[in-house]
Amino acid sequence: PLFGYEKYPNESEYQRYLDECGGNQNAFTANDRTVYIFSVDNPGFEGALDRFAHFFISPLFNPSGVERESEAVDQEFCKNVSLDYWRASYVKKELSNSDHPYHRFCIGNRKTLGDISQDELKSWYNDHYSANIMHLAVYSNLPMDELQEKAAALFSKISNKNQRPAYFDGPLF
Repeated sequence: PLFGYEKYPNESEYQRYLDECGGNQNAFTANDRTVYIFSVDNPGFEGALDRFAHFFISPLFNPSGVERESEAVDQEFCKNVSLDYWRASYVKKELSNSDHPYHRFCIGNRKTLGDISQDELKSWYNDHYSANIMHLAVYSNLPMDELQEKAAALFSKISNKNQRPAYFDGPLF
């Protein structure tokens, strides 16, 4: 999450905090979900969780952060494009039902992501990020009651837009 948030407008705040507290982060997008992962030393847990929650509560999608994230996606695309696994995946996508979501675009690159505006990103976020279709798993040395209370207090601020999960009842192939 490099875009800055209303509470933490500095685009690199999340990564700075994780670095300062012995943590790291990663993310990946699969065909049916995006997964964000972070770990941090125990003293930094609450601050990291707060910063992480605000990515979903109030992202700013600052253009400079979007540019850096687009560059990271392009680098990953370039790294993977020659791998047999990715090539086989593209063949499967091409052979799949053209009306099925699996057939669609799956990863961006500099060319496909270069012209996306801040407003388009905000619109996509508003259409696809809703508390009712999100899942959170948190692991900590805190007592379960305390951990649940902290997570609920932070993540209950994510807007519930009552989105329906994506569903397609047609055949994949």
